[in-house]
Amino acid sequence: RTTALARAREEQQTLNAESPTATTSPGWTQGRFSRWIFATDHKVIGGLWLAVGGFGVFLGGLLAVISAIQTARPNADVIGQGTYASVVSMQGTLLTYGGILPLALGLAVVILPLQLGARGIAMPSLTAVAFWLGLAGVLAVVLSSFASGDSPRSSWTTNPGAALDSSRPSETSHVLGLGLIVLATLLTAIALLATLRGERAAGLTRERLPLFAQAVGVFAAAEIVVSIVALVGNVLLILARKNPGSFDWYVDGNGRLDPGYGWVFSQAIVAVTLVVALGIAAELITTFSRAELGSRRLVSLALIGTGVFVAIVPSADTVDDRRWASALALIAVIPIAAAAAALLLVGLRAARSEGGATPLPFALGSLVLALVAVLASVVQVISHSDLRGTTFAAARLDLIWASILLGLFGGVVYWWPKLTGRVVDAKMTNLTAAVVTGSALLLGIGRAIAGWNDQPGNTGVTINGAGAGSLIGAIGVFGIAVGILLFGLAKAKAKSGRRVGNDPWRADTLEWWTTSPPPLHNFDSLPPIESSRPVHDARRAVDQRDAR
Repeated sequence: RTTALARAREEQQTLNAESPTATTSPGWTQGRFSRWIFATDHKVIGGLWLAVGGFGVFLGGLLAVISAIQTARPNADVIGQGTYASVVSMQGTLLTYGGILPLALGLAVVILPLQLGARGIAMPSLTAVAFWLGLAGVLAVVLSSFASGDSPRSSWTTNPGAALDSSRPSETSHVLGLGLIVLATLLTAIALLATLRGERAAGLTRERLPLFAQAVGVFAAAEIVVSIVALVGNVLLILARKNPGSFDWYVDGNGRLDPGYGWVFSQAIVAVTLVVALGIAAELITTFSRAELGSRRLVSLALIGTGVFVAIVPSADTVDDRRWASALALIAVIPIAAAAAALLLVGLRAARSEGGATPLPFALGSLVLALVAVLASVVQVISHSDLRGTTFAAARLDLIWASILLGLFGGVVYWWPKLTGRVVDAKMTNLTAAVVTGSALLLGIGRAIAGWNDQPGNTGVTINGAGAGSLIGAIGVFGIAVGILLFGLAKAKAKSGRRVGNDPWRADTLEWWTTSPPPLHNFDSLPPIESSRPVHDARRAVDQRDAR
């Protein structure tokens, strides 16, 4: 089949009227380091985003272990309350804005043009500038911990009360860094949406778009809206810090945020990446089920619903004392549950038939965690008054972040052979998926138990009645950290891993038609596009012709 598909590629290339030419660049931009600095190739820019995301996840995971030590036993004070608050703030920022978000942006920038049959990303210079702005933002956030005075405590939620604390000069760098990351996300989202609208190959209609490409479109559209609002919030905070007493009408005399302005500061910049994770799961399950996804239309609609509702819910959470806000969160999980359940049923059948193909366990683990988070949301609405402000709410978020992270890891493993020509070690990645999935469940269950026993979510001191749950949660944190380390080792080992062909998974979308790694112009030829599975159609056409 591989030989037949190669012949089909050669035949289609001879039918192409145009012969692509590689873009030439000045010699001074092709040095060892300058080729990265001045790159406008979406594959290079996406790879840089992935590297930043890996760094953020690793460093955030390390800080999470430190914070877990503090809460593992009742009334423990291992690192002190002040240090604990700073560690938790930085850990949350690095795992979300410095880890999950860059990983999602990196996969979107690398893969979307390839799935569309495009020779590059729209607005390549804008995409490159966006990356360097994002990198500057991540560095500013990291360096804010080393600024004079106390470390920042505003975290990724950009709590205005903490961000405007004049006793912490480090908050200026922290808020500025988050603003640069948000701006980078906005610019990248514009380029992704422009690519989706204007760079598709002929015949690739909206109905034929791969599910991952659809997910990236929803993600980009949502990010454009929420990033603009979030930028307004970041600018207001910076102006208020530079001009005390001005630009701070959204906080009361005690520094607490007026709930009416909460939507400006609590945008779903990172939470929207759940759409990307679901799109990756859909892509992997479609590939390894070896058939057109029967629930494809349902999943497509669920991706849109997830993007819309997830973008709204964080703003509603700022008034979580109102039951209707929790009810809105419950409505938001309906499309998530629909997509996850539909995909999980097909994915489990595919896993049995494929014998656990390397990337598939990540998709299955991601979907399981998403469904458990949905269940936690239902329980939280039912017991709203009792659970508000406890670690139960944090458990739901932890499950969502772990679900997204697993999905993104699965995408890296799935497309790694396309980007490098080498496959990631199957045993190590399967072990990573199992460890992270099991540990995330322990973390969620442990913090849910602690919250059920009235453990407050805003303190580093574990009360006596919540000791068992907090210990289970701490074990889960340690396990996730081990899983992250295993994934990093698997990636490092993959540099000398087994070489594979252009289509090691026998997948059906356009990125698997070109070489591995792809050339600068991405494609020398394209197959006829008459369905959502053009490579499968080309493979079948060759097999039918050879059978005559």
